[in-house]
Amino acid sequence: MAVRPLVYIIISSTRVNRVGPAVAKWIHTKAEATFPSLEFKIIDIMDYDLPLHSLEPHIPMTGIYKQPGTLEWSSTIVQASAFLFVTPIYNGSFPAAIKNAVDYLKKEWLDKPAGIVSYSNRGGDRAAVQLASILGGSLRMRLVDPPYACVKTLSILEDGASKMDGPDAEESWASVKQVFAGMAKELGRVVAR
Repeated sequence: MAVRPLVYIIISSTRVNRVGPAVAKWIHTKAEATFPSLEFKIIDIMDYDLPLHSLEPHIPMTGIYKQPGTLEWSSTIVQASAFLFVTPIYNGSFPAAIKNAVDYLKKEWLDKPAGIVSYSNRGGDRAAVQLASILGGSLRMRLVDPPYACVKTLSILEDGASKMDGPDAEESWASVKQVFAGMAKELGRVVAR
């Protein structure tokens, strides 16, 4: 059996009261059922020791890391074939935590396909557009087409509990599915159910 490309679904928020894990789990479940030619894994940046003040003695471009948190982050990221960043919109942009996390590395991201799902109670286009400019710009990742989808979380989440059904959730999934279809095409696996 052929090895399926591994797609990381990265939770980009580190707030205590975040809905990112629920959104990522919903995406993961739907993606596994829809794209059997791809393998999916949720990665939570909160699980990695990536302090805002990096103690690394070398710039990320060198790929020379000394800190245990950076070494673990690098060895995790290098395994993926592609990435879907799941990000909220905070004050008109994406969270500082995901900018910090991507800035720890350089070569590990290079030329890998990337897509974005931005979530909020009103859309999240600005966060997705800004994050896309960093991923496709200085990190030189290959943004998929379309590069992002927006999920309205108030319509699919209620009191922190998942409520992933109804027309709003299906409309949200339809746009997320297009991002994954673009990713599958980039990876050379255009198979969807």
